Amino acid sequence: MNEEATPSEPPLTLESVKAKFNAWRQRPGTRRPFPKTFWRDVIALQEQYKLSKILTTLKISRAQLKSKERQLAGKAKPVKKAKAPANEFIVVDVDMYSKCRYLRSPNSI
Repeated sequence: MNEEATPSEPPLTLESVKAKFNAWRQRPGTRRPFPKTFWRDVIALQEQYKLSKILTTLKISRAQLKSKERQLAGKAKPVKKAKAPANEFIVVDVDMYSKCRYLRSPNSI
């Protein structure tokens, strides 16, 4: 079994999960995302600890946790699609604009 698939062993404590996160951060080489099992452990810890305590101890943000919770639940945020450029042009009559500009009184500007 590889390190990413290793399930957590009971009893699950904040200190044991902190040790996993710290060990993962100390690994040499390029930074990789935390394994899913780590995030499952963090979610399980919420039954025993306050969320603020978990986040500060593990040095993760609330946004990171919520994003991972959605991903693990299969409710990942949909990717916004770029809007297609408009296919139509708006014709502006510049001469009409210049004529209107002269019709205004100087006090209304």
